Amino acid sequence: TLRSTPTHGISTLWILAAFCTAASCTAAFAGNREVVETSKNIASHIDFIYPQASDAARNYNFQHYVLQICRPLVLASSVFILLQSGWLAKLSIRLERIASYALRVLAYLSILTLILYLVDLPFAFYSQFILEHHFGLSNQTLSAWCLDESKRLLLRLSFVPLFLPVALIIRHRQRFWSFWIWLLIVGATMVLVYLKPIILDTMFNKFSPLPPGSLRTKIELLCAKAELRNPEIEVVDRSKQTKKINAYVTGLSNSTRIVLYDTLTRDIKEAEVLCVVAHEMAHYKYQHVLTGLALSLLAILPVLVFAEFLTNRFLPSLPRRWGIKTKADPSFLALGLGIMYASSILISPIECTIARHVETEADDFALRITGDGRSVAQLFASLARLDLIDPDPPAIIEFWLYTHPSIRHRIERALATVKTEPTAR
Repeated sequence: TLRSTPTHGISTLWILAAFCTAASCTAAFAGNREVVETSKNIASHIDFIYPQASDAARNYNFQHYVLQICRPLVLASSVFILLQSGWLAKLSIRLERIASYALRVLAYLSILTLILYLVDLPFAFYSQFILEHHFGLSNQTLSAWCLDESKRLLLRLSFVPLFLPVALIIRHRQRFWSFWIWLLIVGATMVLVYLKPIILDTMFNKFSPLPPGSLRTKIELLCAKAELRNPEIEVVDRSKQTKKINAYVTGLSNSTRIVLYDTLTRDIKEAEVLCVVAHEMAHYKYQHVLTGLALSLLAILPVLVFAEFLTNRFLPSLPRRWGIKTKADPSFLALGLGIMYASSILISPIECTIARHVETEADDFALRITGDGRSVAQLFASLARLDLIDPDPPAIIEFWLYTHPSIRHRIERALATVKTEPTAR
């Protein structure tokens, strides 16, 4: 993608994250000053003006920062309140009249999913509709938002049966259930990522091939230069929902494709669009989606093994009102869900550090393939202006929440590659 997006997963390789953090910090201290000075000198030569955050942009971004931190904490708190109040234990008892354990678990998880969805709904409505309309970034009507949100709810409920095999494995396997759950997660995740662009995304938007024309011809030349066999490039009608610009790579194997927002081809210059495509080509060429997925899935295994160890050690000492007498109790899954929500905000800096490393690699690839540092820098300036991105966020916010380097850092890196004519003496 082009801009930072919230991270929701909780699993990443800690050792790799520590390495990336140390490497990025070392590189920053070693070369950042030179890059900054070089980029400033070049900017003055080519009359490039650094984007400045407006009061509206600062306000918009501040509210999103708060929401990114609060939403998972509120969801985690909700789970633990339901456990501590004994409500989930009472729900489990009431559902015991259902003879089938599988149906009991499905009913329990469906009710819990619906409750957590309703808890999160005000945050979703404010962040996706109220806030976007207030700052002039949305084209979506209230009825259209409600329709999309109802689809998201149905998708969440349709995913509930995926947790049933997890419950059955935990119930029937006394030892090494963590390994079998991990295998299940690997298989289910690969299938869902493969199907996402084919089925899930098409529930919300229409996708069409990039039409023939000057842009497509130039993209094909870029593909040849990058030694790529014409990847599938689609345009999505995101303008019916947003005025923002973006692009991303999605899918696995033969479902992999580069997707461009239709706002992108409409609202910025062709040279900048080519820079976007070159950036996404890096994700495509280097299999960043598959690499990130593999790292996350590998990291899940030690987490599950540790969870099994904690379960064997501390399960008998959990509060009785939680209703978790054995790991077969449905509330055991609720406890795991609450821990996942609480952990996500704590592990966010690790995931974001790895993501920024990947996005920097994609930026550097775009600079090499296009050979147009000025257009790349201008693209980032357009991104800040059109998407109301703070080009220079506080360092702690960038470290904790940003999946991409800040706009200022990306512009400095791009301008440092621009060749200028020597000043006449």
